[in-house]
Amino acid sequence: MAIENASTDVSRYRAGDLDITNYALPPEQFVKLKKELPDQVFAARILSTYMYEINNKKAPFNDKRVRQALNYALDRNVITDKVLAQGQTPTYVFTPTYIAEGELIQQPAYSQEPMTKRNEEAIKLLEEAGFSKSNPLKFTILYNTNENHKKVAIAAASMWKANTKGLIDVKLENQEWKTYIASRRTGHYDLARAGWLADYNQATTFGNYFLSTSSNNTAKYASAEYDKAMAESYLATDAKGRAEAYAKAEAILAQDFAIVPIYNYVNPRLVKAYVGGYTAKDPQDHILLRNLYIIKH
Repeated sequence: MAIENASTDVSRYRAGDLDITNYALPPEQFVKLKKELPDQVFAARILSTYMYEINNKKAPFNDKRVRQALNYALDRNVITDKVLAQGQTPTYVFTPTYIAEGELIQQPAYSQEPMTKRNEEAIKLLEEAGFSKSNPLKFTILYNTNENHKKVAIAAASMWKANTKGLIDVKLENQEWKTYIASRRTGHYDLARAGWLADYNQATTFGNYFLSTSSNNTAKYASAEYDKAMAESYLATDAKGRAEAYAKAEAILAQDFAIVPIYNYVNPRLVKAYVGGYTAKDPQDHILLRNLYIIKH
């Protein structure tokens, strides 16, 4: 059945026209639905990462200290637990650690440090890079028009300013999809909302994204070390060798602070209690009709 948007999806489900919703549940309805229909709300964790791409070729973001400060001073848990609160999981790496052959990928050490310590380090880095309260780091977050992206951007901008005691000053800019894509591809942005959804359940679908020659690499990140690590994955003869290469590449990306990874997506949906066979455990959230059945009710 063709449904035009998430709100209509929920309405048709409530009316009994649908047994499973297709769209991700509207964030503003999630808590209410979870309370009213606790056994029918599922949040499948999927192989997808939400991030802010940093324009690595544009000053002052070509300074690693600036990119590092942005990563340190952003509390991902605030975004996942308070802004979105649908089961998203915070991340500090691009490749989901639960993807096939991604099991050796580690979250960077600073992700375990308290925010007070991270904020202090971010302030130090920014001051070393020449910024102060009278000369703050000013930039714009670009995002494609979407209420969720706006909410995340507002929260990020607020945290960056507060956590660095005014050393960062952020503006927001939303663009329609085609214009937004063009802006990213031509490098006309500072930070840009971006995301990647796995084409298949294997870590190379993420690893290839940031190759120097990749057309997807709109962060303008270029690292011979990263490219070499990915090349090693192509030559590996077994899963262990590939996993080691992917972990090496991801560690290089994290050490370069090329992007600001924020969270791994979930796909929250409603499923009637009488629909059997749905587990919400497929990492790509594929729903195969042959696995579903109707329970007599």
